[in-house]
Amino acid sequence: MTIRKTLAFMILAIFLFSCKQDACYSKKQFVESSSDFFEEFNSELNSLSDSEIENYEQRYKDLLENCYKKYKEDLSREEKLDFWKSSIRFYIEKEGGIFNLNFEDNPDDDPVQKYIADEIQEMAESGSDALTEIMEAVLEDELPKLIDSFVDKVEDIGEEIKDSLEKE
Repeated sequence: MTIRKTLAFMILAIFLFSCKQDACYSKKQFVESSSDFFEEFNSELNSLSDSEIENYEQRYKDLLENCYKKYKEDLSREEKLDFWKSSIRFYIEKEGGIFNLNFEDNPDDDPVQKYIADEIQEMAESGSDALTEIMEAVLEDELPKLIDSFVDKVEDIGEEIKDSLEKE
C-alpha cells in the first residue's frame, strides 16, 4: 500500500509541476509567462547571438500560436494592449531598431506573420483606439532609436557619396 501511495504522490507531483511550467495552463499563467518572456528578451538582447534570437522568435511564435489564440477572447483590453505593445517592441528590438514584418511579401507563406497582420487589421477596423494606443506607446519608447538609426543611415549615404565624388 505504501508503494502505491508513493507512486500516486509522485505522479501527482509530476503532473502539478508540469502544469506550472506550461505557459498556457491558465490565462493568468499566459499573461505572466508572456510578460516574463518579453522582460527576459529585453534584458539579454545585447548579448544574444543570431541563433539565440532565433530561439526567442520560436518561443514567441509558440506563445502566440498556442497561448494568445487560446485566451484571446478571455483577455481584457489592457492585457491585449500589453501583449501587442510588447510584441511590436520585440520585433523592433530583435531587428536592431527596425520594425521588420514584411506584410507585402506573401504573408500566406508564414502563418504567424499572417496572424499578426490580421490582428493589426482587426484592431484598425474595430473602431477602437487600441491600435493608436499601441503605436503611441511603442513610438514613445522607440522613436528616438528609430531617428538615430535613420540619421546613421543618412550619414552613411553621405559618406558614400563623398567617397565616390573624391574618387572621380
